[in-house]
Amino acid sequence: MAEHIRNYDFMFKILLIGDTNTGKTKILCKYAGEDKINGNPSGKQTIGRVSKACTYPSTPGPVHNYCPNIGQHAKIIARIPVVFHALNDDLAWVFDRIKQKRAGFIGLVLLGGTSLIIFVLFISTRTNQISMLSYILDDISTSNSSDGVLLSASFLANNPNGTYPDKSPCYYTRLRKAPKKPDESASNDQKTAKCRKHEPSAKSCEEANKYFNNPNYDPLPRRCSTKNNEDICQVISNSSRELPDFKCDVTVCGGSLVSITKVDAKTGLVASWQDMDPFDVNKVKEMAKKALDEGFSFVFLRCSGFQQVLMFPPKRIQPTVPLKKRININIVVVDSVARTHFFRAMKRSVSAMREIIYDDTIPATVLDFEFFQGISMHTFDNIRPLFSGVTKGNDHFSNVVYTALHPLGIDVLYGNYKKHGYQTMFQEDLCWQDSWGIMLNNLQQHASGQAKWSDFQDVVRKHNVDHFGLTHFSCLVLRGYGRTNPYDYPSEICFNGLHYSKYFFRYIALLTREITQDPNAAPLISYQHFNTGHTPTGTRVTNDDEPLAQFLNAMANDPNTLTIVLSDHGHTRTSYASTDEGQNELYSPFLFMVLPNHVASLLGKQRVEALVKNQQRIFTTLDLHKALMSLHSTDKPSSDYKQAGIFAKIPADRTCSDLPLSPLARCRCEGWDETAEENSPRIKWLAEFAVGTLNDLIQEQYVKGLSDAQSIPGNCVRLLGKSFSSIRQRSKGKSKVTTFDLHVTAHASVPLTEDEVFKVAVSHGDGVYPALKSYSRHSLYNKFKNCADKQVDLKLCICSNKPRTSNTSQYMNEVISSNVFGSKSEVKDISGGCVFLITRSHDGLTLVYEVANLCPVKKQIVFEGSDYYVDISMKLPRTIDAEPNTVHFVISGVRRIMALSYLEFKTRVVR
Repeated sequence: MAEHIRNYDFMFKILLIGDTNTGKTKILCKYAGEDKINGNPSGKQTIGRVSKACTYPSTPGPVHNYCPNIGQHAKIIARIPVVFHALNDDLAWVFDRIKQKRAGFIGLVLLGGTSLIIFVLFISTRTNQISMLSYILDDISTSNSSDGVLLSASFLANNPNGTYPDKSPCYYTRLRKAPKKPDESASNDQKTAKCRKHEPSAKSCEEANKYFNNPNYDPLPRRCSTKNNEDICQVISNSSRELPDFKCDVTVCGGSLVSITKVDAKTGLVASWQDMDPFDVNKVKEMAKKALDEGFSFVFLRCSGFQQVLMFPPKRIQPTVPLKKRININIVVVDSVARTHFFRAMKRSVSAMREIIYDDTIPATVLDFEFFQGISMHTFDNIRPLFSGVTKGNDHFSNVVYTALHPLGIDVLYGNYKKHGYQTMFQEDLCWQDSWGIMLNNLQQHASGQAKWSDFQDVVRKHNVDHFGLTHFSCLVLRGYGRTNPYDYPSEICFNGLHYSKYFFRYIALLTREITQDPNAAPLISYQHFNTGHTPTGTRVTNDDEPLAQFLNAMANDPNTLTIVLSDHGHTRTSYASTDEGQNELYSPFLFMVLPNHVASLLGKQRVEALVKNQQRIFTTLDLHKALMSLHSTDKPSSDYKQAGIFAKIPADRTCSDLPLSPLARCRCEGWDETAEENSPRIKWLAEFAVGTLNDLIQEQYVKGLSDAQSIPGNCVRLLGKSFSSIRQRSKGKSKVTTFDLHVTAHASVPLTEDEVFKVAVSHGDGVYPALKSYSRHSLYNKFKNCADKQVDLKLCICSNKPRTSNTSQYMNEVISSNVFGSKSEVKDISGGCVFLITRSHDGLTLVYEVANLCPVKKQIVFEGSDYYVDISMKLPRTIDAEPNTVHFVISGVRRIMALSYLEFKTRVVR
């Protein structure tokens, strides 16, 4: 057993059973491991005196009727969850001996009636020394049963007698059981809610199952393809609260040399490895102390064949908040995973949360916010409101390329919590050296190899972040795969035989446990961002399933910690994302909240009732921000959702019209958008307008940043419209917003094997000229990174790594005469054989004009005209100053009435 459970975490649920007749206390332990043990399919077994037949009540009182073997006078005194981290054979050996009632025992010591030491005393067969592991749980009164009164099964609508219905071919995407009668758990305001949740059709589910398997598929637990070696060193105690004690066993290295290193605080890079010959644990302590002094919570060890990250808690930060009021907050974001996809890909995590809901011995529940709405398909657009309360992002239509996004505003949320005595942590699994940047430095882009640690630090120190956890562990791990980011591939990212994400989960659990056990530590708010789901397959995220399930179980048994697990948006890079239902999932993220009974009691009845109610209300990360910011208000909790977000009841009539959504976003409310047929003739003028606007933007960015050594045209070629699909329209007053997928191709000099796809949103309406409100690249564009013009935004660029074979004149003439949306472009000379008017007509409804200047000098062209029953894209007259070898979109229009409408159009070249 010891070998099997090494490197796993263990959860003991310890019950203190008091016998009122004898005055003695019995200790009963229920063990929940993270894997199947000794063939037990449930992954659970009992240890010590707990009977497998017992089901313990959730409230204090007699237990004889539940467990007759205990005695008729037995009563539950307290219920204490404890997490043991079994990272070596010795600790595993302890559990083995306890189970066999030999050579070890669990002891409990009450301190002053409010604190508890739980210790394991054992004799190590390897070292022949007596060792003691002790865990202090402060204020065990926080685990008393009165905390759970508020979270009753009826109040939470758990439907314990219900079922998980078979919805095949679709997934049942709820954590709670469905009632036997469909309407028996629905409240009146749920029935009258204005927003009705979209449900996928059986056909769309069958299509999704082709990509991701059907609901009955039960995948095996994911394991790394590389071996998991025993750790060289581990933390055995942190009694000093400043520097932990370590226990090391170099026999795992088979006699090879052991080396150690850390991150260099001056460069941000892993420093040179230092050999330890002979090995000395004091050198490990010395290196760990240097790392802690410099703000890092880990060091690296290696010997022949493998490396280890040795992590430890950061330096203690003193609290300024009374103990009884402290609530730790963990926020975990899983990038690019839709709600439905979570139920497809994360089945163990789903099971773990259902167990938390229905297992009465777990002092917590899970809230499931089914209407959580994505603001945008971009991470920053969804996470910025969470931190700062700001929903506006970059102006995507600048004539220069942004090298960084507007800040997340980490300092707003974290600054508020630090004022209330908290310590803060921000972890992400990206490497700061990556040319795309990371979240901490606002995705600041830079050329490869030009990242500067000092610049990175200048940005980061403004965030009010105390700890960065294992963030800077990422670079070494990714470098092992020849990468600086985890985007797209490989299919697994492992370190010493464990999935990358597991280390981050362990560190959060380590830190929250240390804070819970240390009365002199400030409470914690932490943020963790995982990019495992950021792939074109949508399946890699399952690597995180088992680690997340274990983490959720641990957090459910931490009485002082509120854990919020959410995604920013659905998958953007999979083939399924381009389907109609895939587009719905794109803006349908998930949000779950692990709510321990004691945290619920601290939040209070009003906030908890609001949270339960808001599981069926539509909201965004902005509402979550407002809730978190209002947590420490000295006044009575606000009942106004505009002030307190989801800590106040959101009205039943709320819809997406009340939310700060991006123009491209799809609403989770059924029927909010109207659809139109693909390549609709009535929409084609808007498609032409969108392509023309994007082309002008590409050209403007290139010309604006042109150097003396460059010429026009650049490498990033003009987009040629091919088709448009997934059309959605929504009305707001007299105006409309039309969104669609724009499929484009390019000149033959750029051979494409498939369409490039942009998602665009165009506003238009009576008396309002069209405007491109937003665009996003759906197809993968990193493949063009090496050939793109540096002054052009990569997400706009299509280019070839090979030089053009034709001369500029021939190439430009081919470009301006290309077919667009299936119609031929008519080219007319309007000045000197080098200024050309380009005209296209579609279906007798749409008319398009562009102009090309192929002269060696700049030209100014004026366009005039009048329209009658024609909607046009721009007011006339207009003037265009055209640089040599440039093409400009002028205008598009659509007839309102076939017989009576016309557009009179004139051009003249001024100079």
